[in-house]
Amino acid sequence: MLLLSINGKTKLTGLIGYPIEHTKSPHMHNKAYEFLGLNYSYVPLGVTSENLRSAIDGIKALGFSGVNVTIPYKETVIPFLDELSKEASLIGAVNTIKNENGKLIGYNTDGQGFVSDVEEHFSFDFKGKVVFLLGAGGAARSIAVSMLMKGIQSLMIVDAEDAKASALVRHLKKHFMAKISYSLVESKEMYNFLKTIDLFVNATPIGMHPHTDVVPLKKVEDIGKNVKIYDIIYNPAKTKLVEIMEKRGNQCANGLGMLAGQGAVAFKVFTGKSIQTGKMIEFLSNE
Repeated sequence: MLLLSINGKTKLTGLIGYPIEHTKSPHMHNKAYEFLGLNYSYVPLGVTSENLRSAIDGIKALGFSGVNVTIPYKETVIPFLDELSKEASLIGAVNTIKNENGKLIGYNTDGQGFVSDVEEHFSFDFKGKVVFLLGAGGAARSIAVSMLMKGIQSLMIVDAEDAKASALVRHLKKHFMAKISYSLVESKEMYNFLKTIDLFVNATPIGMHPHTDVVPLKKVEDIGKNVKIYDIIYNPAKTKLVEIMEKRGNQCANGLGMLAGQGAVAFKVFTGKSIQTGKMIEFLSNE
C-alpha cells in the first residue's frame, strides 16, 4: 500500500488509454515518486475514443504535469499536440505528453526504454554495432529509430510481411545514414546476416503467453554464442528462445526492463529527475 500524501501542491500525472484496468504504470510511478520523496501522484485515466480530444484539453485545464498514452491512442493523439520530439516524429507515435506551461509536447520513450535497458543489462555500446531486428510493427519501429539514433552501423529488419518490412526500411533510410536492409523471415539472406550480428532483438509476440512453446526462427542455433539476445516479451519471463539461448551461454534479457526503462524516461520527462531502470523493475516486480 502506497502512503502518498495528496495536498494542494501535489503535481498530477497519469495514463490515458482504453481499457487500462490491467496497467502496472500507476504502481511503478507512484513507488518511484515515494522513493525519491516527490510530491507527485500518477492516476489511471480511462478515456473512450470519442472523448480523447476533451481529455487532452483537460491536461491543460486541470494542470497535469504530463501523461502517458497507451493503446489505442499512440498515433491518434498526435493532431491534438502542439509539438513532437524528434524521436516521436520519426516513429510516428507518442506515449508520453509533457505539459510545459500549457504547451503539450509529445515524446516516445518506448525505444529509449529499450536502449537504456540494453545498455544497463549488457553494458552494451550501440555505436558501430550490427543488429538483427525481428518484427516490423510499432514496437520494432520505436526500437529501430532509437538504435539508429544511438549510432548502430548496420540493421536488418526481418518480418513475415514483405510490404511492412520494406516500408519501414524506406522510411528509416530517409533519415539515417546507417546500412539498413530487410528480409523475409527464414530466407538465406537472413541467415547469412545472422552470422555477423552483435545483438538479436525479437520484437514480435512469438513466444508470448499462452503460446510459449514456439521460437521465432527455425534455426536459432545459427546465432553466435557471443550475440546478446533481447526478447521484448516478459510473459513468460523466459520465452523458449531465451531458455535455449541461455543454455548455449548467450547473455539474454526479457522485455520487463524495456517497460521499466520507458517508464524511467517518462518519469524524467515529467519530473526532471532520473531514476535507474533497475529500480523501476524492482517496483514492477513487487506489485
